[in-house]
Amino acid sequence: MKVNEIIVEDPNLIAASMTGDTGDSENASKIAGVFDEVMGFDTTKTTIKDFYQSVIGELGVVAQGANRMVKNTSTLLSQVENQRMSVSSVSLDEEMTNMIKFQHAYNAAARSMTATDELLDKIINNMGLVGR
Repeated sequence: MKVNEIIVEDPNLIAASMTGDTGDSENASKIAGVFDEVMGFDTTKTTIKDFYQSVIGELGVVAQGANRMVKNTSTLLSQVENQRMSVSSVSLDEEMTNMIKFQHAYNAAARSMTATDELLDKIINNMGLVGR
């Protein structure tokens, strides 16, 4: 809401007097009294002042609820993000343990292959030479 530009430029256009006499402010008093006059809004009767206060109060409650929802949503998002990271992230300790375990398994397999190679070498090269 804003005041008409014509009235802003020339405040003398406001009819403060009922009779037009200087000092007669009856019309201005009535205009000022409108703010506290009981009127019908929708199904209720109240003053403009009370109606405005109830609208502002309701707006404040709605804004507070919206801010609370934003905060709750932000908290939930943070929790979900932390859970996702804890499930999908790599544990360096676990990976190091697995690497050492697989390295030992590789070394054991290599020793087994070396033992099998030596065994086959003995069988092939040293058998059948009886009496030489």
